[in-house]
Amino acid sequence: MNFMEFTNYMKKSVQDFLGEEINVSVKEVTKNNGVVLVGLLFESPKLNISPTIYLNPYYEAYMDGKKEGEIVREISDVYEKSKMEKNINIEFFLDFEKMKKKIAYKLINFEKNQQLLKNIPHIQFLDLAIVFYCQLQHSVLGNASILIDNSHLKNWEVTETELYEAAKENTPSLMPVEIKSMEEIVKELFAEQLSRNFRHAIKHGSTGADIALKEEWTEELAETMLLDVPGSFGETAMYVLGNKKRMHGAVCILYKDVLKEVAEQFETSLFVLPSSVHEVILLPDDGHSGIEQLQKMVKEVNATQVEAEEILSDNVYRFERETGQISIAI
Repeated sequence: MNFMEFTNYMKKSVQDFLGEEINVSVKEVTKNNGVVLVGLLFESPKLNISPTIYLNPYYEAYMDGKKEGEIVREISDVYEKSKMEKNINIEFFLDFEKMKKKIAYKLINFEKNQQLLKNIPHIQFLDLAIVFYCQLQHSVLGNASILIDNSHLKNWEVTETELYEAAKENTPSLMPVEIKSMEEIVKELFAEQLSRNFRHAIKHGSTGADIALKEEWTEELAETMLLDVPGSFGETAMYVLGNKKRMHGAVCILYKDVLKEVAEQFETSLFVLPSSVHEVILLPDDGHSGIEQLQKMVKEVNATQVEAEEILSDNVYRFERETGQISIAI
């Protein structure tokens, strides 16, 4: 089956599996960077919220050999576990004063999101766009975010400037900044992988004492492995800038004095490499890194390592220590 045939098959089969109380339909959702995902929308006449389960990863599983019936049961099970039991009161979202402290901003690519930007308030920043969302902690929805569109602005009777000022004040506290050296990041990845391997060993005969002892070695072993990596990170200081929630952290370049403090620490201007919408890499401009080489690296990583929905930009930016301004490096 091609993807369209698979989608129609899943719609009919899941509908048959769940019965007539739920209406199952196909829904296309345009995500960041124009990425279109296709899902099944589950609607109940008794509820004012309808969950969507995306089919794209299930089709990949089907192409890898997973049986259709198994996928139908899995999708139905996901719906049963995540479905709402009662309506959600949305009145809290209608009052701007109640929502004001929850408004934050994030960065997306300007050119790749032209269709989306027609319908949402935004401010262009370099080749990017600052867009706004509400960061919620709801008793039913849990941690969730709602992208603010033009209709929200109209209903709230507020301007784009008021929205920006609220987000500028709120975002650093809602999404606290985090800066780590590349060495720390790699060490964490090594440690996480080693821990997973050690825990996996429990299923293959290792005793609890063995595992506890091995976990004590994890950090030390990660450090030892790093020493063997060619081109030690100590030769070129690289830092990852994001937030503690690891979501939409690239916007931290807008936080007051964050780039300035890093530049002062290194006593030089900075190159800012957009790793994804979630983080950027800071590299001191020591005169040894060529802009063309850095840009080539960013493009290659975006093309091969970053999900299309999470790409921020192919450009490299430069933060001038003397002026405190950031621009596209040329």
